[in-house]
Amino acid sequence: GPDGLVRRAGDGDTGAHAQLDRRRTRARPAARRRVRHDGGRAARLDDPPRRRHVGARAREGRGVTGHGVADPVTLQIVGNALASIADEMATTIFRTAHSTVVRDGMDFSAAVCDARGETVAQAVTVPFHLGSIPAAMERLLHHYRHRLRPGDVFVMNDPFDGGIHLQDLFVFKPVHLDGTLIGFTCTTAHHGDVGGRLPGSSACDNTEIFQEGIRLPWLRLYDRGEPVEDVFKIIEANVRIPRMTLGDLGAQVAACTVAERELQALARRYGAGELAALMDGLIEHTERLVRAEIASWPDGTATFTDHLDSDGIERVDVPIRATVTISGDEVIADLTESAPMVRGSLNSTRSFVEACAYQAVRSALTVEVPNTSGAFRPVTVLTKPGTVAEVVMPGASSMRGVTGFRVLDAVNGALAQLIPGRVAAAGEGGNTLAIFGAEDAAGERFVFYELVVGTWGATAEGDGNDGLTNPASLAANIPVEVAESEFPIVVERYGLVPDSGGPGRRRGGLAIERVWRCLTPDTSLIVRSDRCAHPPYGLAGGEPGALSANVLHTATGEVRELPGMFSTTIEAGDVYGHRTAGGGGFGDPFEREPELVAADVVDGKVSVATAADRYGASSTPREPSMPWQRRGGDTHDPEGGRRRDRRRHHRRERRALPRQARLRRRRARREAHDLRRLEPVLGRAHPAARLQRGRDPARRPRHADDRKRRGAARRADRVRPARLPRDRPARAGAGDPRRRAGPAAVRRRDVDPRGRGGGATLA
Repeated sequence: GPDGLVRRAGDGDTGAHAQLDRRRTRARPAARRRVRHDGGRAARLDDPPRRRHVGARAREGRGVTGHGVADPVTLQIVGNALASIADEMATTIFRTAHSTVVRDGMDFSAAVCDARGETVAQAVTVPFHLGSIPAAMERLLHHYRHRLRPGDVFVMNDPFDGGIHLQDLFVFKPVHLDGTLIGFTCTTAHHGDVGGRLPGSSACDNTEIFQEGIRLPWLRLYDRGEPVEDVFKIIEANVRIPRMTLGDLGAQVAACTVAERELQALARRYGAGELAALMDGLIEHTERLVRAEIASWPDGTATFTDHLDSDGIERVDVPIRATVTISGDEVIADLTESAPMVRGSLNSTRSFVEACAYQAVRSALTVEVPNTSGAFRPVTVLTKPGTVAEVVMPGASSMRGVTGFRVLDAVNGALAQLIPGRVAAAGEGGNTLAIFGAEDAAGERFVFYELVVGTWGATAEGDGNDGLTNPASLAANIPVEVAESEFPIVVERYGLVPDSGGPGRRRGGLAIERVWRCLTPDTSLIVRSDRCAHPPYGLAGGEPGALSANVLHTATGEVRELPGMFSTTIEAGDVYGHRTAGGGGFGDPFEREPELVAADVVDGKVSVATAADRYGASSTPREPSMPWQRRGGDTHDPEGGRRRDRRRHHRRERRALPRQARLRRRRARREAHDLRRLEPVLGRAHPAARLQRGRDPARRPRHADDRKRRGAARRADRVRPARLPRDRPARAGAGDPRRRAGPAAVRRRDVDPRGRGGGATLA
């Protein structure tokens, strides 16, 4: 029988189960296995190992075959368990973090590594961080490889010691079982303030790292489970809002501790040695999947150049040049010809550029792969020290994120030439950061870290998504309710911008507009945006999306157009507005289906003028977007007259039938209509199709309704005891005013994908 399924009741259970175990009879020889006496429940991670019958394999080899190859079923189970541990870490962080950028903006990551520092699982968080964790782990092992003790916790944010930029604090915890190192739990989170010359620390016009905040090399934050007070005091003394920074740091430590407990339970269940072998098998399995996919791509080399609009200080083009080569089952992304380091803080670390290139390749895959370091092995990234793609001391890098997004766009542009149809057009260009910092009316400092994320470029299959974060970031817009309740800020407008998506056979996603009114005087405002001069590109004949823009309306009535990146001071009553870029289109706009153009016009996404000018719609139909609002017989619909005649025929038939029969026929027609729409997908031989055709009202026998009426009359003749009104049980919800008002009065509650209540609604 399967190993590990037999467990003695006396090993942990008591009472009836223990008595049953004492009088258990001998199993019949033909059965070849004994009966489970564990109550029938599934095994838990902390259960003691169940007893095996004679001939079972040794525990150390339970998940590995005799040839040393991981059992695929066990491998899948362990892979899912590791992914669940990483997701539990993420849940712990956003449930316990203090700052809006971590708690609501979701700018953090969590991962699990094996004893060698190889990533074996990452939470569904920022993909950019996944490629950065291996470099950080390499530096940690370089410093502390032989000095890792149970209970230790390490912290680091130095971009020249494995970090990304000073705002991202890495917290790693080694995990031991019975004195043996079995892995690491890892988190990184973007902190709202780490010191520096301006609130929020991330000023585009910083020129060296010493202006950007406190710099921490790899240090012990906890020593054998005890906090190192000196490190906490140093951090507290160098940040503007200690409770916020230390609170987020505590959330990271808590996440690592939760994952440590779960990883130890997993190792107890499988054994430390076998778990290590399964982790290796998971990484190798991921590598095989990625290599097999790349091997199906045609070999070749392509180059694409994209640009940043600024160096962080002034308006100047900064080229990001990517040369991508596909050779066999490997991909090489060469960024050595990108621009030299810039004066501002847009310079990126090598590890972050590697993560961006990894994400570009992964986005082109058609196979789902686990989040392990095996996905990186077939991809080689080349950079050159002293360029914007590899910063050197003492270059500033606090705003390196926009450079990473442009690396992603450049690599995608090159891949689009090699594997057409696999890559999406350019999105909005990356997250926009708007950082407000001042003192509120109570005299307390605040730093409001606003994220404006969300539009995608079109693909060969569909339009770009509106209002969704860049797929390489997975951050989130800060809900309006949170911004206004926690900070002296009023969000005056938040919505989609019509005509901003790049025209194409598949339209690019619409830009987002967000407008804030400041309520405090002498407020620092730092903005990092891009795509003000170079719009997001389209593909396969698709047109670029609309440009980004920044506008400031002062309380005195002055209107100023601002560059994409700036630092300034605003006063109470000033209104700052930002509009992201729109996503690029895919394919020739004149090939777009007329009904899709009409739907965009009715929904307000495309104007009538744009429909005529960019899509060639000479007379755009004003067809409502909701099915129950549509009318047949319009001049633009040649089938309208026939639909009208069919409806008249059905109305005449309904007058001759009882009400219940009409309802049944209406429901059957609706189901048959749905089936006809699904038949191209399901096929007529599909069981659902056969079942539905059998329920077609045209196939029902005659006089079926008469038979049912006679049956109802017979049931009504039966004598039943009367029930007094006072004995009638009250219906659930009968007193609910929403129930009396009907379903239309019940308002659907928006659900946040992170598990909390609804967020901001686009105006």
